[in-house]
Amino acid sequence: MRHYRKIPFWENRRRLNLLERYKDLVLLYFKNSKTGFMNRRIENDEAANARVEINHGLDEIYKIIIFSDVKPSIIWTPPPEIGGNVQRIDVLHNIFNIHIQHT
Repeated sequence: MRHYRKIPFWENRRRLNLLERYKDLVLLYFKNSKTGFMNRRIENDEAANARVEINHGLDEIYKIIIFSDVKPSIIWTPPPEIGGNVQRIDVLHNIFNIHIQHT
């Protein structure tokens, strides 16, 4: 995959369409799932199908984002009363687990 500045506009448009579709799938997933006991996600059929599509397209979406000079990660600092190490968490690869406390 090439950097977004080194590709023709139609490839940038294709990538933009993929990103928009991915965003819609993520919104669909979280709209049709909820947090249950012990922070586990409870999914209906629509959410389960969206999750499959999200996972299926993740590698290409990740590359598109990286080659757009965006770092899809956050720095997480545990609460002082718990303690622990500061961590860099990749948001895309942990999208279904980001709600779980990292220690």
